Amino acid sequence: MEKLGRHIEPVFIDVLSVCHEEGLLEGTHFAVDGLKLPSDAAKEWSGSFDTLKKKRDKFRRKARALMKEHQRRDRRLAKGKTEVAGETLAPAEKLLAKASKIDEFLAENEPRLGVNGKEVQSNLTDPDSSKMHTSKGTVQGYNCQALADGSSQVVTSAHVPEGGQDGRVLGALFEHAAKEAEDAGLGEDFYEGAELLADANYHSEPNLTACEEHQLDAVIPDPNFRDRDERYEGRDKHIRKARPKDTDRFTQEDFRYVEDEDHYVCPAGEILTLRARAQKNARGIFRKYRITNDACDTCHFRSRCLTGTYRRRTLSICIETANPRCQAMREKVDTPEAKERYSYRMGTIEPVFANLRHAKGMNRINYRGLEKVNVIWKLWCIMHNIEKIVLYSPEYGTAE
Repeated sequence: MEKLGRHIEPVFIDVLSVCHEEGLLEGTHFAVDGLKLPSDAAKEWSGSFDTLKKKRDKFRRKARALMKEHQRRDRRLAKGKTEVAGETLAPAEKLLAKASKIDEFLAENEPRLGVNGKEVQSNLTDPDSSKMHTSKGTVQGYNCQALADGSSQVVTSAHVPEGGQDGRVLGALFEHAAKEAEDAGLGEDFYEGAELLADANYHSEPNLTACEEHQLDAVIPDPNFRDRDERYEGRDKHIRKARPKDTDRFTQEDFRYVEDEDHYVCPAGEILTLRARAQKNARGIFRKYRITNDACDTCHFRSRCLTGTYRRRTLSICIETANPRCQAMREKVDTPEAKERYSYRMGTIEPVFANLRHAKGMNRINYRGLEKVNVIWKLWCIMHNIEKIVLYSPEYGTAE
């Protein structure tokens, strides 16, 4: 497999070059998606380091209990007592071997960190694989990415990234795609200005940043875009009912800002002083102002200003929005033009997976390790592209 890996990339590039020469690449719009395939890895051997340690300790406790039971049976046999019919005991050595396997893995590896800096699950049988949630349940395997041209669904780039989620894969995928396009003679600017379609799993700030850096005109909706689309029937039952607006309640516009002294004045004339210059949360960075005395307790505007058990009024003024590209994309996908363009996504990328998974039977990858899986994935995509040449090229095409 390692020897094959050195030659698979040039073959993929040669086939891509033939697709270009035969006029199968339009180069104006593309679609990307991932195929989550199980690999030759045991799902039950996945877990965080703390979980694996608990599993190891559990194996050892069971082994000690079995050894005590063996000793008890030996004493019974020594006294001439017969064994209970059908009673068997699993050897404790197997449990101790499993515990030793976990010990070796913990000693030779470090915890895997996810994109948010928190530990993600590791797998003993295939450390490169990931546990992924799919529509058919949870699988242990790889998220195989494909970038397809909109003309004939030719795969222009095939890549298997580290990790099982789609939120940060486009940067590495575009780097591979640009190099492969240049090596295949398509030009280093083959993707510049092209349209990219992807589903909501790819809606993230890192992915949108990668699209911007590679000058792609992306249409990647957020997970809630259907709730805002009037074309989806029955959407009302999925939308959370909003509370009726209280028109008498004070808003930020009712508080007057005094720029020279950097404070706000409430409708009752009380001053809200600066308490935090840059408070960060999931929505962005805010400056926080707050009333410092007990004036709110007896204020006649209290019912219009405070809710619940809050005792003092605060104002959070946004100075920097988190994920500005995601916000801009949310506004973009709600336009009629973007909705019309996004409708072509499924017809561009899904036929690739339908061909490979259902027509060709690629339902799993029977290898371990990222390098080997990348080789197998490229081989399948090469087969898909050759089939496109046979079907649709002017010289070899058989399709009417």
